Amino acid sequence: MRPERWKIVERLLEQIEGTTGRLVMAVAPEPIDVVLYETPVLAWNQPPQNPLRGFIQEAVSLLDQPTAADVAALLHLPETIVELVLGNLQQMGGAISDVVGRWSVPDSAPKFGTDRNDSPIWRRTRRLLCYWPKQQVLLPVLPRMRLRDLVELGVHHLQGEVADWYSEIVSWSGIQSSKRGLPESVRMLPLKCLPNSLASESPEARILADESISKEEILVSRFRLDVISLTWSSFSSGIWEVVSRLWSRPTPYKDADGEPFAPGEPILGLSLPEQLLGGGTTLDNLGSLFNPNPEAWRKLVNYRDDLSRIRRALDGEYPALLVEDTPQSSENRRWQGLRTRIADEARLLCYILPASSEASR
Repeated sequence: MRPERWKIVERLLEQIEGTTGRLVMAVAPEPIDVVLYETPVLAWNQPPQNPLRGFIQEAVSLLDQPTAADVAALLHLPETIVELVLGNLQQMGGAISDVVGRWSVPDSAPKFGTDRNDSPIWRRTRRLLCYWPKQQVLLPVLPRMRLRDLVELGVHHLQGEVADWYSEIVSWSGIQSSKRGLPESVRMLPLKCLPNSLASESPEARILADESISKEEILVSRFRLDVISLTWSSFSSGIWEVVSRLWSRPTPYKDADGEPFAPGEPILGLSLPEQLLGGGTTLDNLGSLFNPNPEAWRKLVNYRDDLSRIRRALDGEYPALLVEDTPQSSENRRWQGLRTRIADEARLLCYILPASSEASR
């Protein structure tokens, strides 16, 4: 990792310090060539009224034959809204009313849950998908880059190799989709001109004909994306959980600072940094950071770095797993990136404790 790239990582760490778990590693490759597809998809959604039905149904059972006004007062909802939902519940057998307007829930009534485990629905919407052709994966970028940003980056028609790549994404199977970065909550829509050979390979590709889309509905932009992946861990239910997240921005113009980095959705595990390191790299050795032997992690580090003042700290309120007890210089630095044997683009993150923290330890 070049010094210029590490400085960007340092600035990013200072911005997010304390907002994530215990930071572990940063991967900052050179900018990569990507394709953005702004396209219609089918997106998984929770039925918006089911939780509300569940809350009102539970309130009716709790209050024991309440009126609509009683339920509205308990849930701090407008009475008209409660009356509408109660009427809907009555139509579906989820609640009944007596002649004076008192409500109850029959024993045989269908229960509307509030734990968001109700059956999902699929709705057609537009999404921004970032495809990395070199690794043939989708990257989790922040979906704030919409039509305006695409126009600034240069919008193209879906044709040639970008159309072929889109058809390949549609053909991914369920397991393959997950491994390649397509969320389970998103289903790609096939093109109306999708070849039969591709459509027959995947059940997801053979969606109803009226869900097929034309090339004119898809906006495409090709550009270089500046990316930084951060990995952190948190201790939950007796185990350490590892999560990775991608910060990205379009590469700035020459001599320009460019837009700030924006985060995509966090992803459980290490698949994201592994992809940025070339796809063939595995990061299983990072488990040494949690080894009962407190010195096992040192095998991950390139010994050009001075490790005499650095220790692993699984306990405490530090923002990283590795901490440096004594600052090595008078510079006002809070982070050090330890060179690793994994790849030049990867650094283990070490938090430099302020002198006051060391004095009070």
